[in-house]
Amino acid sequence: MKECSVAQTVVLRRGIVGATQSGAIYQFKVALIGITPPIWRRVQVTGDYTLAQLHRVLHG
Repeated sequence: MKECSVAQTVVLRRGIVGATQSGAIYQFKVALIGITPPIWRRVQVTGDYTLAQLHRVLHG
């Protein structure tokens, strides 16, 4: 199985990066490394997601 890499943490719709305010949306680009052609997905979650919830989103 190939490793997954969170390539970048990008956008909040409102507010300051890192803020946990209502309505904040975090966007991630998740890419498999060592694969040609590149395989990646863009994932958006609200600011109140826990790491466990994010894991479930990424794991499927």
